[in-house]
Amino acid sequence: MDQTPTARFTDDEMEVARNTDLTDLLASLGYHITTKGRYHSTAEMDSLRIKSRRTWIRYSEQVGGDAITFLQHFHNMSFPDAVKYLLTFNGHSRDAPAALPKRTHD
Repeated sequence: MDQTPTARFTDDEMEVARNTDLTDLLASLGYHITTKGRYHSTAEMDSLRIKSRRTWIRYSEQVGGDAITFLQHFHNMSFPDAVKYLLTFNGHSRDAPAALPKRTHD
């Protein structure tokens, strides 16, 4: 676990990370976004639903959350690494860019 001082995030940083547009994030990670009625999904995971562009749920696993939990669950990132990645993605980098997360499963 990353316990360095840079692992502590301000309320503003957490707000930026939590409010990441999931459709933009997933597209940047190589997922193919589809629209299903009022929801978005991906061609790779048809049981994934993105609601209001900020939250997701994968019905086949009964898991869900925000952009942070998406990176933790599907890209095996730690909480600090996921937040740092999202800050960089949103143009609020604290320091060096975070590494591109690898997909761990579909």
